[in-house]
Amino acid sequence: MTKQYSILIYLTLGLLGIYFFLAHKAEPIPNAGELFLPQLITEINNVSEIDINTPQTHFIIKKTKYAWQLDKQILSIVKIRNFLFGLSETRIIEPKTSNKAKYTQLGVDPEHYVNKIILKNPQNNIIASFYLGKNEPIKEDSNRILFYARNTGAQQSYLIETSVPNFAQISDWIITP
Repeated sequence: MTKQYSILIYLTLGLLGIYFFLAHKAEPIPNAGELFLPQLITEINNVSEIDINTPQTHFIIKKTKYAWQLDKQILSIVKIRNFLFGLSETRIIEPKTSNKAKYTQLGVDPEHYVNKIILKNPQNNIIASFYLGKNEPIKEDSNRILFYARNTGAQQSYLIETSVPNFAQISDWIITP
């Protein structure tokens, strides 16, 4: 009887273990996989102005009838297109903080001069406005970059994944002869 009793105990413990494993699955991460700028998907063709403000520089890229321009210089339409498509496909990895005291650590505190990007339509209405903070290295895929970001006016900051290149260098935008 002791052998049967031992088997019954092991089966009971095994079933309890399975129950606790299944009952205590990790909770899904809120917003994970969602688009960071969902409105950009439908408005991407309406973007007519890109305002980029960084600690090093500030520039406004405008769409004219025939080209994208910075002052009077024609810009690479391929780079502008890649930038906008990269932003439209940017996804949330996880929420970070909504505590204003921690924004500086992530680089999304406007009081401590951060990268700010504003996209506008031809009527000068804002399509998207956000702070792009510090980046985090990603090892698996060199085409993807992790950044901390926060939409202007929102409290919640996020870790996002994007393919947007280093946009802060104006020379990267200009078509050189």
